[in-house]
Amino acid sequence: EAPKLNREVWSKRAKVVYEFPATRFTAGKSLKLTWYDGQGHFPKADTHGLPVGINLPGSGSVLIGEKGTLLIPHVAAPKLYPEEAFAGKKIEMLPGTDHYVGWADACRGIGTTGSHFGYSGNLTETVLLGAIAVRTPGTRLEWNAETTNLSGSTTAGALVKKSYRKGWEPTWIS
Repeated sequence: EAPKLNREVWSKRAKVVYEFPATRFTAGKSLKLTWYDGQGHFPKADTHGLPVGINLPGSGSVLIGEKGTLLIPHVAAPKLYPEEAFAGKKIEMLPGTDHYVGWADACRGIGTTGSHFGYSGNLTETVLLGAIAVRTPGTRLEWNAETTNLSGSTTAGALVKKSYRKGWEPTWIS
């Protein structure tokens, strides 16, 4: 869902609903994820299982589970709700590392980065598919990662791969 787009200006807000197939990590159930982008159209915090009156951060994530809700602000510690249900639980933070040093170490073959390509490639693919979906509001799109085919809209499907002029095709893209 998004306001009508034009060629010069991107929408101030958008809502993209993803549905991921079931895996062993989702207890055999498909996973629905709603991505809100922009300001002024988020559901109220209490609809997420958060306390009435809590302010959602300007950026971050809200993960809603079967037994509670995890609020993850962009630059603050995550918090579990309802607080009384998780009173004895502590969210363990990873030891602090400098991401510049982590990247340089990974280049030298020392460990991997926190967002190595095995993780970040899939995340980037998901976000870019959402950007395509915003251009075709109200349309259900189906993505096949193996064939890089997007079905459900020829307009959306045409945005997956760029067409190059004859003689200017990159040799590394098939």
